[in-house]
Amino acid sequence: QVFTESGSFTIPKGVTRIEVEVRGGGGGGGAADGISSPVGGCGGGYGKGVFTVTPGSTYAVTVGAGGSGAVYKGRRGHEGGKSSFGDLIAATGGEGGASTHDYVSNCAGGKSAAPLNMPGFRSYYEGTGGAAGDGSSSGQGGTGYTNSGGNGSAGNVVVRW
Repeated sequence: QVFTESGSFTIPKGVTRIEVEVRGGGGGGGAADGISSPVGGCGGGYGKGVFTVTPGSTYAVTVGAGGSGAVYKGRRGHEGGKSSFGDLIAATGGEGGASTHDYVSNCAGGKSAAPLNMPGFRSYYEGTGGAAGDGSSSGQGGTGYTNSGGNGSAGNVVVRW
């Protein structure tokens, strides 16, 4: 079962083991301040595990939202939300991108996003959003732009039994 919104999951009858994947929301893209390049948001974290469970037990499922992009020049995008399955497993949200003066170098669970160099087209610089920790589009960081930043994509939670 794939969760794209928060909710709950009740373990079906006869099921004693489940596999759970969690992807945190991607960070929002940053906005350049006119003298620097924007940086895309970081991808959300990723986790996967197999757990022994009791039939009939219910677990809270939290799906991390994508972080909103910066709305003013020189500002950082917002952090993505954490995704989790009860207290069994969780994945952090990606950090928001900024300008190169405040470069995000430690992307939690995702790939660092770098500005796109386009000499002579400073006003069209874009910072590419980092992929989620597992390279998927769920939890991808938002693109950084000159005047504002794009939103990160939401994470998800996948349960298999």
